[in-house]
Amino acid sequence: MHDYHEHKHAHEHTHSDGSVHSHAHVHEHGHEHDHNHAHTGAAAGEREEVKALLNYMLSHNRHHAEELLGLSERLRGLGMETAAKSMDEAISYYKKGNELLEKALADIGE
Repeated sequence: MHDYHEHKHAHEHTHSDGSVHSHAHVHEHGHEHDHNHAHTGAAAGEREEVKALLNYMLSHNRHHAEELLGLSERLRGLGMETAAKSMDEAISYYKKGNELLEKALADIGE
């Protein structure tokens, strides 16, 4: 089982004019613990965890691809066709990666 949790804390900053303020930061930490894969139930639980993580990553990547598409369209609107084409290429890699994640899910019985 993986233990993922967040740590929230603030960093204080002093600027050259003497003003002081703080910024809150969140850091995620994942810790691995030993697993016993000898039992069918443990292996099934691990399989479900992997499937859930793959589903999450697929959804996350799809969202990023949509955001990148919006940026590409904005670049085109600004007359920056070369940059938009680079963005389109990046989007194609997200799409290819998503296809492979979908295949991995199918391969594990999604």
